[in-house]
Amino acid sequence: MKIYLYAIFILTILLWLSFGATVILTDPTKAQILVFLAFFICLFLALTGSIGLLLFYLRLRFAKKGEILGHLKLSLRQAGLLSIFVIGLLVFSAFSILSIWTGSLLFVFIILLEFVLKAVK
Repeated sequence: MKIYLYAIFILTILLWLSFGATVILTDPTKAQILVFLAFFICLFLALTGSIGLLLFYLRLRFAKKGEILGHLKLSLRQAGLLSIFVIGLLVFSAFSILSIWTGSLLFVFIILLEFVLKAVK
């Protein structure tokens, strides 16, 4: 279990460094679509790793003792959904279609997706 956590931690640090390099080394006004794709993928994975580790720590600290691997899977799933929400808001903003309605619709979609994933389990 510790190996998984160390791997996620190290990969998250590397992804944040990659994200930082993408931000610092590229000019968004001259960038091609691959640069934007790299930006959003690195941000998504870095957010998922960071939020996942934070949620896992909070679950271990405040939840009842149980299956630790189950806590990790649940934390990473919820972190991924939260990251999809953040990336979705950024994409909506990049295309100038972000409003309270589109953001709310995305939020409802993420909540429904969580319910579906929870029910499938």
